[in-house]
Amino acid sequence: MALLGFIDKLFSNRSDTPIVPPPDFVMGGPAVDAPEEAVETPALKDIDGLALAIDYEDPAGALSRRVILCRSVNPEPPGFVRAYCHLRHDYRTFRIDRIRAVTDMAKGDVLTGHDVLEFLAPYIDFSIEEEKARAQRRLQYRAGPGVKVLVFLAAADGHVHAREQTVILDYAVTESLRRSPDEPFDTDATIRWIHHVKPTRFAAHAAALKLAEDVDQFKRFAGTMMSLVHADGVLHEAEADAVRDIIAAVRSERGI
Repeated sequence: MALLGFIDKLFSNRSDTPIVPPPDFVMGGPAVDAPEEAVETPALKDIDGLALAIDYEDPAGALSRRVILCRSVNPEPPGFVRAYCHLRHDYRTFRIDRIRAVTDMAKGDVLTGHDVLEFLAPYIDFSIEEEKARAQRRLQYRAGPGVKVLVFLAAADGHVHAREQTVILDYAVTESLRRSPDEPFDTDATIRWIHHVKPTRFAAHAAALKLAEDVDQFKRFAGTMMSLVHADGVLHEAEADAVRDIIAAVRSERGI
């Protein structure tokens, strides 16, 4: 209820919301975007003109902070917002599941994780989206860091073997059941998602550090990494080096 009250208060007088972000929200990011594919949708009255300050991760894993002016939204999974970006001074398309945080333009309050979806829900018509698709979004958020690391390791030798793909899918299934055993699981949608995950080394490091915030979780995940690099029956040196690189990054930042 507190969250819903916050959302109502934030947008009840949307026309009065300043375009200028809070003083501690400084826009910035890579010099060049890795853009999402443009999604043509009619503007919805509720979202057209909505100003947001967001933390965004692009398809290459690069993080940026932007002030955007929303124009339209497409709720079809994974969901997209079309907006004018004040960082790039041009229109951009933002995938909803890659919006890592939304900042209250007036107060500086920050919402992250699943709260971002709840934050945007009043302005998105989810009526065309089945519960299975909503569950898929939650799975991608929960299993995303681990899947990024595993795909990065599997691709280190230049080829993702079918058995490696199975390990990655099994990890996603396990995470889904561990967090929400009663939620529906769409195997085909998850496979399609995994095939589109192409993390950079920087993105894989960031994902590993996210996992390592929970020491026990990362220790369990280390076993999955070992299963992955041995999945095709051959331990490729490139994959072994990639595992050592991930472990070194975690030890350096987290002391594990």
